[in-house]
Amino acid sequence: MEFIKDNNGIIIISIDEVNLYYFSQMPEKYPELTEEELKKLFMSGKTESISIKCLENDSGNKLITILESQKELGIIRTAGYILKELEKSSAVWSRIIARYEKSLFSLNERIVLIDAESESADGWIDTLYLGPNGTNFELSSCHYDYMTAVEKLDKFPVEDDDYWRGALANSEFIEATISDIDSASGLYDGIVRILEKKDIWNIQEEDIKWDTITDSMLKSKTAYQLGLELKLLMSGKNSRQ
Repeated sequence: MEFIKDNNGIIIISIDEVNLYYFSQMPEKYPELTEEELKKLFMSGKTESISIKCLENDSGNKLITILESQKELGIIRTAGYILKELEKSSAVWSRIIARYEKSLFSLNERIVLIDAESESADGWIDTLYLGPNGTNFELSSCHYDYMTAVEKLDKFPVEDDDYWRGALANSEFIEATISDIDSASGLYDGIVRILEKKDIWNIQEEDIKWDTITDSMLKSKTAYQLGLELKLLMSGKNSRQ
């Protein structure tokens, strides 16, 4: 078993060839526990675990959620340092983290077209994105629930693949997606089709805020040309009404 320490030299998590081990709650007397006492805790089975194979098949959301839960519990300050320590531990961990970072980078390339946020206590936000997909574009509607990492792990254990399978690297869930959009008319049809879905947005075509959508696209170098074409298309539709 290998023990991963934070930048203060305190053991935070442990790994072996099969699993990653972590705390589900703050250990008693932490962080005053000695290194040997922490090692005994990990080796005694008094921790939670997740298989490395499970993490290899994941977007990275499970790993980040686990590390964020350690931050919320006051066990670590930031997840970034631990990620770097894990990355250095083996080729397997290097691949897991590289996959997560690549996935997160691609998500950050997306353009927010519109979003809607709940006003209730159980907060959530729906977002309609446009992102590059090779030489074309992909339209996706994503849902995000405002939960702490600890709450999420309590509600959806890491073995609950029905929940985690649909989670992106940033904890969003894809509700609908349309790929290979290569024209303004294709984008228009895709936006209408997704926003009219009653179980997601339930926005009728005549109520869509096209100016908001095109303004977002015109601020992006990637989608600028397509934004101009969509704006021209909408101008033509409006002039015929």
